[in-house]
Amino acid sequence: MQYESAATSAREAVSPGSVFISYSREDLNRVERIVKVLTDADLHVWWDRDIEVGAAFRSAIQASLDEAACVVVFWSLSSVDSQFVCSEASQGQEKGILRPVLLDANARIPVGFTELQHLDLTRWDGTAEQLRPLVEPIRRLVARGPSQNAYVPTLFKDNWAVNNSQQIVAELSRLTT
Repeated sequence: MQYESAATSAREAVSPGSVFISYSREDLNRVERIVKVLTDADLHVWWDRDIEVGAAFRSAIQASLDEAACVVVFWSLSSVDSQFVCSEASQGQEKGILRPVLLDANARIPVGFTELQHLDLTRWDGTAEQLRPLVEPIRRLVARGPSQNAYVPTLFKDNWAVNNSQQIVAELSRLTT
């Protein structure tokens, strides 16, 4: 019998192109209803309820975030104070795949996320139609696939940034001589 590490088995459980759900446990009932609508729309959703018994919690979450085509964060009165939710949202934002949803009108969205358009579900009536503004952008991200989502250019790959940096350094050098 061959034994695998928890991180390896967690990675294998992740489906590339999945939709990662970031939420606070206190919001489980509300989020579960939305996840049902997303799965009924034929989207592959991954959330912490999919972690296998015995798998390392943090490794499973990180593996899923790494493979996700989209990260949906649910901002609520409890999630805005969660370090895990903010960390997961940050990773989605860095990759350009974050889609925020507001569950509570009085939830104060954390700094750094307030400039992103969110879907306001504070008065959601439970219908799939109200989730259409969320489902369609998720479909586009999933169609692109997880490996193509990162939009943050590196200097190595971004000729514009390299060329402009060289021009700026040359101009500064000219000005100081």
